[in-house]
Amino acid sequence: MLLPNESYSEIIDNGTMAVTINPLGTIVDIWWVYGEISDTSFCVKVALVDADNTLDVARGSYTHYRLSNSRWVNVNSGSINFSCSNITNGPIYTWHADKYWVKEKFEYEVTITDNGTSQKFTNKDEKTELSRYNFEANAYNKMEANGGQRHHFIPAKSLSTNGFNTGSAYCIRMMTDDHYNTGSYGSAQHVSTITTLLSKRAYHDAIQHEVDDFKSQDDSEGIYRNLQEKYYYEMIDCIYY
Repeated sequence: MLLPNESYSEIIDNGTMAVTINPLGTIVDIWWVYGEISDTSFCVKVALVDADNTLDVARGSYTHYRLSNSRWVNVNSGSINFSCSNITNGPIYTWHADKYWVKEKFEYEVTITDNGTSQKFTNKDEKTELSRYNFEANAYNKMEANGGQRHHFIPAKSLSTNGFNTGSAYCIRMMTDDHYNTGSYGSAQHVSTITTLLSKRAYHDAIQHEVDDFKSQDDSEGIYRNLQEKYYYEMIDCIYY
């Protein structure tokens, strides 16, 4: 098993810097607007604001999307607006929402007006989206797909053929397109190999075969080098249990 090449938090921050220059070419103001997402909230923040020169007004909106198989769905059937004034360092707006779906993303637009000048910021149409995952490993009958799919770490057919309970077997909540890339979903030969290994009680070999399969499969999003890195911690749970 290889460690993933991104942080376990899977939090992606983004932002835009604003610089105000006077007619003489001197920088008179500089600040940073960025979005932040965690397991429990979405937030638009500013930083580098001079305590003696607060930002006058910020107005904006955000849109919350969830992944449903391979399609993005608007959670609130539209955008939610926000507004505040006399802004200092820290949050402009925070919306509390525990993660639930296999993957979620937030798009925002905010217009900041300061000293009579307005500037607009957005994270729409950027390659680095503000998103979070909700992968999990648990028994099949104790876990919901939440917009993705439940992937038996050891193929269900191999388990049932060898007398194991597929309902209590450990699964990974995966993105649907990632599930489609796994050997146990699309390869009869892969399933046959695992079935044979289980019949011979070669359990370590069966587990390693699954690990090697995840190593060989591409991340459908192209973010991680392979599925084993993307679902590293969930695979550890499956192997343990």
